[in-house]
Amino acid sequence: MKIYDVIIVGGGPAGCAAALELADKAAVLLLEKFKFPRYKACGGGVTPLVSTLLPFTLADTCDTYSTRAIIKYKLDGTEFVVTSEKPFLYFYRRDRFDNMLFEFAKKAVDVIEGMSVSDIIEDRDNFKIITDSESYRGKYVIIAAGANFKIIRKLFPENIYLNYSASEIEYFTNETDNISKTPVFYLGYPSNGYSWYFPKKNGYSRGGGVFGKSKVDLEIFNALRIQPLSEQRDHRFQQSNWTIPILKSGTTRRKNIFLCGDAAGLADPLTGEGIRFALISGKRTAQLILSELQGVRTDKLFGEIYQDIREENRLAFLLAKYFFGHSQLMSFLMKTMGNELSQSYLNLVTGKTNYYKLLKNHKNYFKILRKSITYFYKKSLNSIC
Repeated sequence: MKIYDVIIVGGGPAGCAAALELADKAAVLLLEKFKFPRYKACGGGVTPLVSTLLPFTLADTCDTYSTRAIIKYKLDGTEFVVTSEKPFLYFYRRDRFDNMLFEFAKKAVDVIEGMSVSDIIEDRDNFKIITDSESYRGKYVIIAAGANFKIIRKLFPENIYLNYSASEIEYFTNETDNISKTPVFYLGYPSNGYSWYFPKKNGYSRGGGVFGKSKVDLEIFNALRIQPLSEQRDHRFQQSNWTIPILKSGTTRRKNIFLCGDAAGLADPLTGEGIRFALISGKRTAQLILSELQGVRTDKLFGEIYQDIREENRLAFLLAKYFFGHSQLMSFLMKTMGNELSQSYLNLVTGKTNYYKLLKNHKNYFKILRKSITYFYKKSLNSIC
């Protein structure tokens, strides 16, 4: 039986990124449960920060892109418009995005589709990957099959994930003239979260997510049915629910088994973005494995490969907890600093800033203090009058 250097379980962005990084440098097998292309529930908004991580260009392959977005507080709140000279969001239907990556991986490494992995067993110096029909052996294993992959509980029993609820309806129509090309974000609707409208090829998607809830509830469903919607009548639609996993505690490596992407719980707790971190984790894990195959000790390096992501996500978690978890605070900030917050969002997704820089900048706190004083002073004058 052939012994592979690396066996990758899962052909999503994390698995494909790892495969492409390992190609021509190691013997690699990628096992994917589904036949591609396959439907994947996801907002499908991709930021330009992933452009250097992909084997194709965003502008040439996306459904559409945006240099303008509308950010609103709830449904009837004041809207704030952010603009950029360059595109800051690219939109895809995930079946097409993932399939493009998967096709590149198929040309680079051994790939088997429609193969479900039922167990991973350590066998002397290797690992035995048991599937529905056959078994395979590898020196290293990368699990990139999502946080709900049942074998993770067996191999990483100490891992604790925070699972945030998300739901989406994807609309399909041949008539696109009346479909807005401008994405819209509704902060605070549903409560403790936000919803979105994203334009797509031959249609659009409406989605919603709730911070701190592990089950999709009726409020998210209601949020999906808000405007803007196309006036066309020939809609077909597909609704899906999923969870966004955040690793609260635990590890992403056990011996020579690694977790990547959603399996590693690397999604942004504030925005829910996961594609970028999936690509980064796949690439970095592959680089670390290549070093080990060459005889380099990487014990210290492993602790550092996700350090920047984890630190950023901890800060994002704190912001999400206070912003989405306290409706009065959210309302106050949007009323007094809506333009600044909207611009900060634009700067985050384009890479002009990050959570650490935002929170470290003392000027931001003085802005909040000044706005607070002005807001409550005017409010007190109105109450006197």
